[in-house]
Amino acid sequence: MYLLAKVPKRFIKMASWDQWYEIMKFKNIFKKGKLFKAILSECRFIGAGPVLRNKIKELIKKYEKR
Repeated sequence: MYLLAKVPKRFIKMASWDQWYEIMKFKNIFKKGKLFKAILSECRFIGAGPVLRNKIKELIKKYEKR
């Protein structure tokens, strides 16, 4: 969770603590702008845990193909 300190403050309130825990499992995800914003926009509709983790994996695959 120490990586949360590197996330810009404007993004912190866009996800709950549980969601940040799942997001931060993916190292340096916050450095990939469009992907990071897509993940945060999904946080509004998805809870935390395995569902969010699977959605993040799907988004990573989608954005790597571009």
